[in-house]
Amino acid sequence: MKSSGLISSELNKNEPVPEKKHWLAMLTWEQGSIGGYVIGLLVSLVVLTRRLWKIALLSKKRQNDVSKDWVEVSEPFTAASFFGVVFMNSQALTEEETQQVLLHEQMHARLFHSVDVLLIELCKVILWFNPAIYFYKKSLAEIHEYEVDAQLAARFDAKTYAYLILKLATQSSHSLVHSFGKHPVTNRIHFLFQKPTSAMKKLLYAFGLPLGVAGVLAFAPRKEVLVYNELPATTTPKEVPAKTYPLRVHDKHVWWYFKQQNMESMEAFGESNLTLNDLCMLESGGVYYVVNPNSMNLKDIAEVNRLIGNRWKVKVEVLEHSFDSNGKLDKISLAVKNLKTNQSTKPEAIDMVKARELGKQGGYLEISIRNPYWKPQIALIYGDKSLKISQCTKNAKEHEAGGVAGEMSMLKLSQDQIKYTVYPDKISIPTLQKVQRYFKEAGFELKIRDEKYTKEGELASLTLDLYNENGGIAFYEVVLDDLRHVVSWNNDKGKKDRFDEALILEIDKITGEANIEIGSDWTESMKKHGRLEPFEPQKTAQDERLPDENSYTEFNKIVQEMRSKDIFFKRVEITSKTDGIKEMLIFARGGEGTAATGLVIGMGKSPIYYLDGMKVQEEVVKSLKPSYIKKVDILEPEYNRYPAFVKKHKLDVKNEKIVWMERKAFDFKKVPAPKLHRSTKKFRKEIDKLLSQQS
Repeated sequence: MKSSGLISSELNKNEPVPEKKHWLAMLTWEQGSIGGYVIGLLVSLVVLTRRLWKIALLSKKRQNDVSKDWVEVSEPFTAASFFGVVFMNSQALTEEETQQVLLHEQMHARLFHSVDVLLIELCKVILWFNPAIYFYKKSLAEIHEYEVDAQLAARFDAKTYAYLILKLATQSSHSLVHSFGKHPVTNRIHFLFQKPTSAMKKLLYAFGLPLGVAGVLAFAPRKEVLVYNELPATTTPKEVPAKTYPLRVHDKHVWWYFKQQNMESMEAFGESNLTLNDLCMLESGGVYYVVNPNSMNLKDIAEVNRLIGNRWKVKVEVLEHSFDSNGKLDKISLAVKNLKTNQSTKPEAIDMVKARELGKQGGYLEISIRNPYWKPQIALIYGDKSLKISQCTKNAKEHEAGGVAGEMSMLKLSQDQIKYTVYPDKISIPTLQKVQRYFKEAGFELKIRDEKYTKEGELASLTLDLYNENGGIAFYEVVLDDLRHVVSWNNDKGKKDRFDEALILEIDKITGEANIEIGSDWTESMKKHGRLEPFEPQKTAQDERLPDENSYTEFNKIVQEMRSKDIFFKRVEITSKTDGIKEMLIFARGGEGTAATGLVIGMGKSPIYYLDGMKVQEEVVKSLKPSYIKKVDILEPEYNRYPAFVKKHKLDVKNEKIVWMERKAFDFKKVPAPKLHRSTKKFRKEIDKLLSQQS
């Protein structure tokens, strides 16, 4: 026992004491990697939160100014946006530049670019260690700028827009917002003048990716796992969120908003109508919702009801709806309900497939929710510049279609009636042929015959027959100048205004009756009291009688020859038995159905030429092409409208003959890409040279 105790004591004396190690040294490689990742994740999250907080603080600075659609800031960056909130320092910008920058930033919001930016920032928080995510973020920001620039280049002068990009390029920007002056500026301006990729090239790119993926998969080991799942007996498709234009709310008419944004009128049914998703709540009490079918969705209808429900006690009621296999609205039935009386309008069933196709051409749904003058209604509006069509299931007496007297070309498709109303300046054979198709669908035949034209090639008169197999028949010989009048007022006898009668074609789909009439009871009353006087067309250059040697037929031959050789201007000698030798100046505009015009003038003489409001020499006129010209107007001192025209345009003339020419809007997409330089001075010279060549 003593012996073993001694041995044990000696062993305890020689046993080494373990050293205490730091906790970092005790971590494994896996634990260290996870810890480092978590720290980087937290730091990235704090940085992102700080940036969002900074944007929130900037948003609070917004002044209570209804005239501004942006937040006025004094930060270094000139303009930026985040989820529809636009930040701008407008002090350094002109009014025109401010509108361009504002539209640029609003386009980012419409295209939901801030969603992309926020997603990539969240990815960067998670994948902060991966350098690829930073390159991807930079590339995405550039693509956003190219996408917006491409859409705005068609609306503004590309040269002015390019200079604006250069002006704002040196300003700093926030990493979470879309800044107007985003770098690299040379690439952005290059794409402004770049031709779009051809369809064949896009097709090659489209084939490239599948071929590359197929090549990788061909040499990759494959493991197939078959999984069988039982599908439910019935499935209900859900609405798939589509890329649409967001809801806008106005306290004025949507036409006012279009004018403020320099967008074309809704009645033009152009590209501007694609953006329609507008709730208008007027001070007069009128409330209506105008939306392109491609942007209509249940979520926005619910938001409209939230905004109008408490104040006006009305709502847009969705009675029925269905979705197709892709999750898009297939059919929908809508009504306007009065929450006070619990009464609803007649349901309007809308085929959304057809409506979306019309929406691509500028058609829209107009939902009159509350109006002090007429009952609520839901109508589908579509057409083009020459014909507006209003389609509604209401009876004709309750179907309100609007329209401007003297300028209307309106086809009203009601439950019990089809009615076409048109004023003389809008009557044309192509438009009547469009109307023909709608009458034919209802079982009626509209026949156009005995057309007569003036020597200027304008429609003067025609005969219309409207009938069906059941005996409903109407016919009328229409003389366009007979529909035009001048009205004089008692309080100002010297003042006379145009007062035109409308041509009205209507059929009753229930009784089968057809009717063609002119004017209204009010017009007949004004005629009886002697208020209306016959309209005398103002003299034009074509009113001057041409000598026999240069008849109207010969004039047309010369014009056709000029068009075939792409010649805009030509001098032709003519011989008059009374006045001897003279010259005729002929101006041939391009395009099918576009009229030419001529001016008789003394030998060797020239009128005063104006091109886009600037006085030019005849050599400039000779260099023009017919396809460049939008309008040619000839004025002589004896014309009634000569003094007013000279005063309006502030022309420095003294009883000389005038030729007023206007060019078509220039398409910068057709301009070849310039050679870009690093130097701003050289770059501007390159743009000036390019634009002068195209002019």
